[in-house]
Amino acid sequence: MRRARDLLKLDQVGIHESFFELGGHSLLAVRLRTTIRKEFDRDVPLVALFDKSTIAQLGEFLDGAGDKSSAGILVCIQPEGRGTPLFCVHPVGGNVLCYADLAREMGKDRPFYGLQSPVPDPESREFLDIAGMAAVYIEEIRKVQPAGPYLLGGWSMGGLIAFEMARQLAGQGEATELLAMIDTHPPSAARKVDAPMLARFAADIGRVLGIELRGLAKQFLELGEQEQWRLLMETLIQQGVLERKTAQRQLTDMFNVFTQNSLAFESYSMPKMPQRVTLFRASQAEAPEQLASEWEEWTGQKVELLMAPGDHYSMMQKPNVSRLADLLKSHLEKQEAARAR
Repeated sequence: MRRARDLLKLDQVGIHESFFELGGHSLLAVRLRTTIRKEFDRDVPLVALFDKSTIAQLGEFLDGAGDKSSAGILVCIQPEGRGTPLFCVHPVGGNVLCYADLAREMGKDRPFYGLQSPVPDPESREFLDIAGMAAVYIEEIRKVQPAGPYLLGGWSMGGLIAFEMARQLAGQGEATELLAMIDTHPPSAARKVDAPMLARFAADIGRVLGIELRGLAKQFLELGEQEQWRLLMETLIQQGVLERKTAQRQLTDMFNVFTQNSLAFESYSMPKMPQRVTLFRASQAEAPEQLASEWEEWTGQKVELLMAPGDHYSMMQKPNVSRLADLLKSHLEKQEAARAR
């Protein structure tokens, strides 16, 4: 309990109080997992923290054999509510902890699910592209909601996978009532990144978790690849993201997921498809209307453009995420009111 108080910077934490409702966010959740591994020599999957988010529940988890489903693709982030479930797809890093704050700010009117990347098998030569991911993720959401209309969304690359899911669902005779693109770009050769994969990975993980790594950027780029790896691993250990004993394996898994997803994004040949899209654009980004018009070319439909405060990363973090949640919730309420009429 003391460790939880220290992480949350609170004087008292009750054993039945939720970690996330007390202010826990993605970086603190990662640090909590690392602390548990150090203290108990047990691995708690990050996604287990959503449905075992109190000290009492975590204690039961650690006393038992663990929940094997915690490492699955479909993650129930917020289970309550009678509304149609909202399914949000992971960004390029493959993790769904980025949706923890958004789900909490959305309230408990409807269930909120995340779809996270499976860790690729390093021995396998199979490459899971975006079409393959979408097919697997559709199977997962049908376990919760067998038939549409569906509410799909995704931040960054996640919006692109959601687009492909909507396309495949349409081919199966199912409608996607909401396709929420959260600062998502359509794939384009002009946007392919020439930077080495490890440098891209380091920059992304720092911004997603809210870790200040910019001070290391010059030093990082001057090093060879092995030295870059060691610097990144040591930095994440010091930040409480990795536990030294298992750091090599953890970082390798994270990097393999990022690499697979990056290559999938760059190789995706996106077909045009008639589909209504709602674009949530970061207010600090350039040319929001241009991005909306690009999506209109792909969908043949008028895109609803909604501006959310922050940049590409901070729009998903406090305090900006509250406004994003308000926009998304209001949009869903308008859709449901229109359907009722």
